[in-house]
Amino acid sequence: MITECGCQVLVHTLSERFEIVYCPLHAAAPLLLKTCSNLVKNLPESEVELAREVWGNTNTRLINDAILQAKFALAAAEGEEKEQ
Repeated sequence: MITECGCQVLVHTLSERFEIVYCPLHAAAPLLLKTCSNLVKNLPESEVELAREVWGNTNTRLINDAILQAKFALAAAEGEEKEQ
């Protein structure tokens, strides 16, 4: 059986157990969480705004949105719910 996220699950009906063989989403999860954590820790909003002032970059909203989404992802991974 292949699940919605891409997991390949083997179901053992006699023993009522299952085994996850491979899932690309679950395989990538640790790297994605590390990336989100690095983004949140190393790129505070104040530095993004400072870059806008110094370099005149008007796309800082996109960067701030990415940081916010990274915070949501980290909260979800820790079992917390936050509004998106």
